[in-house]
Amino acid sequence: MTGHSLSGLYTTYLALHHADNIQAAISISPSLWWDDFAILSELEKPADETPSVRWFASMANEPGEMADGFARLQEKLNSGSVSHLTWELQQFDDETHDSTPLIGNVAGLRSVFKGFNAVPEIDVKSLQALESYYQAYGGASGYQLPMGVHQYNVYGLKAAYEDQLPWGIEILEAGTQAFPHSEILWDSLATVYRMNDELSAALAASEKAVGYATKHDSKYVSEILLQNANLKGESALAQ
Repeated sequence: MTGHSLSGLYTTYLALHHADNIQAAISISPSLWWDDFAILSELEKPADETPSVRWFASMANEPGEMADGFARLQEKLNSGSVSHLTWELQQFDDETHDSTPLIGNVAGLRSVFKGFNAVPEIDVKSLQALESYYQAYGGASGYQLPMGVHQYNVYGLKAAYEDQLPWGIEILEAGTQAFPHSEILWDSLATVYRMNDELSAALAASEKAVGYATKHDSKYVSEILLQNANLKGESALAQ
């Protein structure tokens, strides 16, 4: 959940009181002043086994009660009395109340999803190690998110190009099972099959990539067609 101004007050309320229904909230320039800063008094209430929530809040260069509320919020959070929030606060001194939603939401999304994308910091990992990584991430964050097309593609190619070709093949094969209509994953799988001298498997994967790229009007269609043409040429020479 994300909100700005009075909606930011609402997402603050959700982070404090509805951790059983949400796992993360973003509050951009929240109107913490509302009802004589009533929301800030609720920060001191005990969590009583409330599930953990990731919460990001920010403030632009704003005067008066807006700045006062944010300063009070920071003071209370720094006191350590709030146990059920994994929080981060940021101040955007070059933004106004009206300009801050864009940069605030970008920073907020990066904050609440911190750690989800393990590349490029991690070493090359097997599929099993990656699954364990994301399972541990889910336990720490309070919510499970499956690997997406980008994760399968980057991890698979990373492994293949860094001397773990079998791992790369396994990861990309799992990716095409999870996302069977992804031209990107089929094309990458064709690449690693070719690296492993599996020319017929590479061509079959490339044909799938071409089909889905054409169907989806993919921006990668020219690159996919180029690899397909190269594989057809190699196949013809091998016969």
